[in-house]
Amino acid sequence: MAGFSYISPMIRKAGFFFFLAFFVGCSTVSDDEVDPVITSLEINEKSFSPGETLEVNVSGRDNEELNQVRSRVRQAFAKSFGFWEFVEVRDLSGSTFTTNFLYSVPDTALAGLYEISIQVSDERGNGSVDSTLQFMVRQMGEEPMISNFATNPAPDENDILRVGQTDTLTFSGMVSDPDTLESFSIAFKDEFGLNLLTLNYAVPDTTFFDLASAPDTVFIEGFEFFPTEMELKAQDFVGHQRRETYLIEVD
Repeated sequence: MAGFSYISPMIRKAGFFFFLAFFVGCSTVSDDEVDPVITSLEINEKSFSPGETLEVNVSGRDNEELNQVRSRVRQAFAKSFGFWEFVEVRDLSGSTFTTNFLYSVPDTALAGLYEISIQVSDERGNGSVDSTLQFMVRQMGEEPMISNFATNPAPDENDILRVGQTDTLTFSGMVSDPDTLESFSIAFKDEFGLNLLTLNYAVPDTTFFDLASAPDTVFIEGFEFFPTEMELKAQDFVGHQRRETYLIEVD
């Protein structure tokens, strides 16, 4: 499978820098105000199982001397420390760099959506924009499963939901888990990934949930801004997640 790449990312600005630059004695402080730039960021796959290796290749540049590169892996949207989360910082020199990180996915990693974020600093203390890619960790036999999911109207051969402005969407399918389900939701998002509508289902304290027991109808004309993505998310009580995404095109 071809690697997943992202060049010159415009991702959120980091809320803090992971470095400090110290100048002592009579040294002249540089007046450099140019931020370093990450020019290329690639990972080798989009989905990993425990024991497989996440390979990250990153390149960047600056107008003056570089100082450090920071790599951070964690669950996406996590609000607390997860089962697999860490930070690695490496020293740099020169005005350009290319390096790679290799991380083996541990057995303890919960199934779900993860992200790797890269940031670079220079000797002056300027920091690059955080560059982030997302990937899935799979735990077959432990994570929730979404089976026989269907919509009316159905997706086309490219799994794109093409709907008219006056159409409605209904759903069918089953959600199951080897242990116990905790939640299931269907979220509609805009082109920037912001939630426009989330359907949260009251999942019984069991291993199985049938969408037919809680029918929903979504009216496309009810959106102030039309959605471009529909995301299914199932989670069990252990914390394993399953996500599936469909693109939406409104005519």
